[in-house]
Amino acid sequence: MNTLKNNTINLFFMGIFIITLIALFSFQFRNEVLSDLEEHNIAKIDISDFVMYQISQDVTDVIIHGAHATQYKDKDVFLDVSLSRSLGKQGIEVASGSVVNHTKKKYSFPSGVHYERSDGLKFFSENGVLDTIKEVFNGEGKFRLETKEGSIIGENLIYHNRDQDFYARNIKGRYLISED
Repeated sequence: MNTLKNNTINLFFMGIFIITLIALFSFQFRNEVLSDLEEHNIAKIDISDFVMYQISQDVTDVIIHGAHATQYKDKDVFLDVSLSRSLGKQGIEVASGSVVNHTKKKYSFPSGVHYERSDGLKFFSENGVLDTIKEVFNGEGKFRLETKEGSIIGENLIYHNRDQDFYARNIKGRYLISED
């Protein structure tokens, strides 16, 4: 009778061991599950009504105010956002848009950008990319540029902030000459 009892206990634990092995091999391993998640661009951070400070070399590089932001593995997406950046002696620049995609040091404005600098320069472009490393705005579509001296309309604006140079196509402008 003891042998039957011992065999029953051994068979019970052997059955549990076999069920455990079957369960282990039938479920996906954790790294396979994580690789599935990486294939889909799932948000890491999602915030609303925020102010974000980007600091580099003990200086506030960019201040971002926005209604909504989502951070993914490879990019940030901002909604109803305003980006403020100090240009040193040139003052402050502010770029704002309803949708802004940020990848590394480039800000893409697929729904239009309003740009304004503290010296009075401002423009609107239908679409564009602001590269903060090269300090170049590369616009696509129609734009309107205004300064104290006049206004210009055209297409495909390229603005080099360091040199204060503008390039565009199909431009029409008005320039005010003061009589001093």
